[in-house]
Amino acid sequence: MHRTPKKDSSTAPEHFELPEDEQWRLINEAGILNKFPVASDEDDDEDTPLEEEIFNAITLIIPFSFLLLMMDMCASFHCP
Repeated sequence: MHRTPKKDSSTAPEHFELPEDEQWRLINEAGILNKFPVASDEDDDEDTPLEEEIFNAITLIIPFSFLLLMMDMCASFHCP
């Protein structure tokens, strides 16, 4: 059976931290931020109509109200 030698903790590299300006320089040189589209303010201004908001609320309220009612009934009748 072949074993890999254990690494000595004294030879492990120590933790180091790059300054923030150096991190930004590396990010800008790599061009990572240029690969993704920038969100514009126009996308944030899109509001859903009131009717759609009401519909979305009702589609959540009705099932959760039903489940709450069923749990309450079960608790009052001491269901197993």
